[in-house]
Amino acid sequence: MNSALRNTAGPEDPRSLVRRAVTDIERMANLPDWKDKLDTLSSRTETRVIEPVYVTMANDGERFIATANVHVVLNFDPAPGAERRDPIALSDTIPAVFTGTVDKANNVSVKRALFRTEDFDALSKAR
Repeated sequence: MNSALRNTAGPEDPRSLVRRAVTDIERMANLPDWKDKLDTLSSRTETRVIEPVYVTMANDGERFIATANVHVVLNFDPAPGAERRDPIALSDTIPAVFTGTVDKANNVSVKRALFRTEDFDALSKAR
């Protein structure tokens, strides 16, 4: 599955279109990579903002790689039988790389999202 953003405004810089596409949280949350990584980091992972950092184009503008910071809130429910009954919420930023294509009509299709979550994997396994 990929996430597409159709350009209806006419000619625009492909990098701007890619930035707009990757900041669309609702579309990005439908990517399989998103569900496999971010949604499993906590009981309820909330994405607040996707902040594009750099976009590079390849193959005459047909393919792109975009780096971004994904700002999240990780919500943890108390463990059964724990003394503490209140849920815990932690805010953090996760580095990400988005890849995809831009067609001749400047329609952006995000194909993959890769997240650097090694620092969080131990935390999520401990819950």
